[in-house]
Amino acid sequence: MDSKVIPVKTSTSELITRTPLPASQKIYVSSETMPDVKVPMRQISLTDGTSVTVYDTSGPYTDPAIDIDVHKGIADVRSQWIEARADTELRP
Repeated sequence: MDSKVIPVKTSTSELITRTPLPASQKIYVSSETMPDVKVPMRQISLTDGTSVTVYDTSGPYTDPAIDIDVHKGIADVRSQWIEARADTELRP
């Protein structure tokens, strides 16, 4: 895994550091019922050589494969499968 720091300049001249978390990597687990839904997880390497996988709430900022633009926000990944459930309605 590449451990380079990718600074992102914001409008207030602050930097968002996208450094990967130590001894871990972001992975995605596909849903059995909806294969196009990928759940973000973090595989953490332990000092005894084993690893543990936990739910990752850090969002796309810790995924070096995703292009981040803090001015555009994150991609909409839920609308399509929520709409496919046909159990919600949009209000004006």
